[in-house]
Amino acid sequence: MFAVNKLRALGLLVAVLFGTAVLANSDLRADVKFLQQQIAKDLRSGDFEQASEHVQRFRDLDVVMPPALVLIEAKLAARAQKLVPAYDLLQEYFSLTDDRGASYRSAQRLFEQIKPEAEVEKRRLEAEKTAEAWKQEAEELFVECALGDYTQACLRLAERHRFGSHGVERSKAAALRLYQLGCKRGSKEACAEAANM
Repeated sequence: MFAVNKLRALGLLVAVLFGTAVLANSDLRADVKFLQQQIAKDLRSGDFEQASEHVQRFRDLDVVMPPALVLIEAKLAARAQKLVPAYDLLQEYFSLTDDRGASYRSAQRLFEQIKPEAEVEKRRLEAEKTAEAWKQEAEELFVECALGDYTQACLRLAERHRFGSHGVERSKAAALRLYQLGCKRGSKEACAEAANM
């Protein structure tokens, strides 16, 4: 997706930026200086996988991420077809910089390029996460209901089966059994729902 020579050129830019920062700030921690130099070296040599690893190590230092480095991280993610992380990183970059120069315009172009596919993927991931949460909740309700500790758990699970909601398969038979169980445990609401089915 992204030309190798563009990322290498970005590496040269980073080397200059980081070199200037290091010269201007001799108080930088040794590990910060080292990683800055490694990232620039990786980009210049075209070792983008290693560059990504070094950027992650830089993040792990819990220091302020320079906007230029966030942009590089976004471009590396996009190059690796990791569009959701690239999308999120570009948004982070936009929030960090006031500069509206060539780098910013490059980031805007990349953002517009990946935005449609990244947003579809974000929605898919969110749906998967929701479905997994619903599945876990349904399992917890089932256990609570089976143990007889919470009649309310049986009612909630019955309702989900009755209407096929929250990722639970629609099954009137399962709903009826759960309402009847709740009714046996003394729930007037469960008795009324069982009678209506």
